[in-house]
Amino acid sequence: MIALNFTPTRQPGLVEFTLLIAALTSILALGIDAVLPAMPGMAMELSLRDVNSIQLVITYYLLGMGAGQILFGPASDSFGRKPVIFAGMGLFVIGSLICAGAHDFDTLLIGRLVQGLGVAAPRAVTMSMVRDLYEGREMAKVMSVVSAVFILVPAVAPTLGVAILALGSWRMIFLFILLVGGLTVAWLSLRQPETLPPTNRRAFRLSTILSGIFEVMSKRESIGTILASGISTGALFGYLGASQQLFAQAFDQADNFPYLFGALALAIGVASVVNASLVMRYGMRFLSRNAALFSTIISLVYLIAYLTLPIQSMLLPFMIWGLCVFFCLGIMFGNIMSIGMAPLGHLAGVGAAVLGSLTTVLSAAIGSPIGQAFNGTALPIILGFVVLHAITYLIIRFVLNAPDPI
Repeated sequence: MIALNFTPTRQPGLVEFTLLIAALTSILALGIDAVLPAMPGMAMELSLRDVNSIQLVITYYLLGMGAGQILFGPASDSFGRKPVIFAGMGLFVIGSLICAGAHDFDTLLIGRLVQGLGVAAPRAVTMSMVRDLYEGREMAKVMSVVSAVFILVPAVAPTLGVAILALGSWRMIFLFILLVGGLTVAWLSLRQPETLPPTNRRAFRLSTILSGIFEVMSKRESIGTILASGISTGALFGYLGASQQLFAQAFDQADNFPYLFGALALAIGVASVVNASLVMRYGMRFLSRNAALFSTIISLVYLIAYLTLPIQSMLLPFMIWGLCVFFCLGIMFGNIMSIGMAPLGHLAGVGAAVLGSLTTVLSAAIGSPIGQAFNGTALPIILGFVVLHAITYLIIRFVLNAPDPI
């Protein structure tokens, strides 16, 4: 409580601020990826009859995160950025303790839902903090570093999870995540002044939030973005939930899971770097449309080969396919959301919260059945990418079909 009452008055330098924002953002990914290696142990200790049910620890976390964004985003415009992050991380601590002490599956899922609700605060507010202080090239510099760190977390978090499991039970992973979250909030409290002055705050009224939501949802770009981003990411969430089982059972690579998972995650990071150099030349719609098309085509080719050739247990073809579709996802991620945000400059806070919230909830709702369909083979995952990325292409082609800016 002493840290939370300490009010720094001097803005830290660009490097420290960037690292702080990256740390706050990374808690979200850590709460997913560090948990993945522990899922078999959770299922065994909690005596789950259906092993696929353990995937719900990812789904509930994502649902909580999606629901929380639509509240925390507008709240930060009224009460300030730091108080909202403190409130959200308080929920995150409570959720982590519930998970660490859970002795039945229902309690674990409640804890994950509360964790997700809490982590929605830094997810929704950090972009606003950057926008409060920087613009133009400086803002781009901050966000590029933040994105790079955020992308690296999925590559290393499963390895951290394995290391923690070597020292104790899966419950220690939730305590570790709690510790990281607590240290990051202490850093925020001690070093970062509030970025939104009281004079720039808006009254917190339900009517104002609802009117903003209705305006966002009245725009063609918003509907298309929610559908395209939610559906394309739904394929990824289906993979995330089943990833540990997939590598362990389909390819007999349980020991190498953290490294294989990390390699695929890095493909998204490479795509983000490539996209930054291409988007000004080719445009957001062109790149996201063709990324969805290429992902659909290569997924369809792999599906046909998977069904007709004896490659079901071969890791190399899966990894080649996975690197390609994850690279395409990296191209689609930022571009599709940027299309949706383009006409929402006058209500960016509410717009980002609505798009982020509905996209996450839709992705979790689509991805969960794909993960639950896991049958010991990669077939449900491959089929999910074929169908969902084909639909994504059609949405970008026919709904988000305004000309690319020159």
